[in-house]
Amino acid sequence: GSGAGNISLGLLTTTSSSSTAISVNADNGVSGTIITDINAGSTNISAVNGGVVLVARSSIGGTSDATALEIVAATLDASNFSNSMFLNLESDISISNLSITTQANFIGTGNITQTGAITATALTANVTGGVTLENTSNNVTSVSISATGNIDYIDADAFTVNTTNSVVGVSSSGGSINLSTSGNLTVSSNITISAGTGTVALNADSEKNAVGDLIISGTVTVNTNNNALTLQGADVDFSAATSVSSGSAAT
Repeated sequence: GSGAGNISLGLLTTTSSSSTAISVNADNGVSGTIITDINAGSTNISAVNGGVVLVARSSIGGTSDATALEIVAATLDASNFSNSMFLNLESDISISNLSITTQANFIGTGNITQTGAITATALTANVTGGVTLENTSNNVTSVSISATGNIDYIDADAFTVNTTNSVVGVSSSGGSINLSTSGNLTVSSNITISAGTGTVALNADSEKNAVGDLIISGTVTVNTNNNALTLQGADVDFSAATSVSSGSAAT
């Protein structure tokens, strides 16, 4: 559906098993709830404008960034999600619930925030904007984030900074990076501040009960663009790192 004004939906359920595009557009916004049950590989919903709750029942956004679902100003509620998710943001998104057994991938322009926990095998974001995911119940195995603003991520237990879908480690071109967990934090891909005055803080064992180690391993560079670097863990091991650099003394 489309229109020049508002579209108000009590409930819209969409289903597609082919490459047919489903579009919901309104210049002044869409309100209501959209429930999608769309198979992987379909074009899916091409644009959702306004404050929409998107409840995904099946695969969404195809299988790569090229087929990512374009979404505008939405709240994401996706529970018991069994397939990969690819979302192309055109404005900010708030995650109220995200439970996925494989990958959750975000690209595009907009800030990513949350009001509820994220559970996923892999979380990947490549966005123009910031990423603020500080729910202490987050449970993600692998994290890869590239952003222009601040990156703040908290996990309930062990996670690894990795490279997924061409997103190399965690990097910001204009903000700070703060990663925290009460368990082990393993850095197996680069962490980079490429511009600005942002700092890097890698905090394992955030509850300081001597159960979480910070491990920087492999061909990895931690570069803070000559700004402050903080490393925290029950044990801090960067013996296998390629380089750990900062303009001021690491703490």
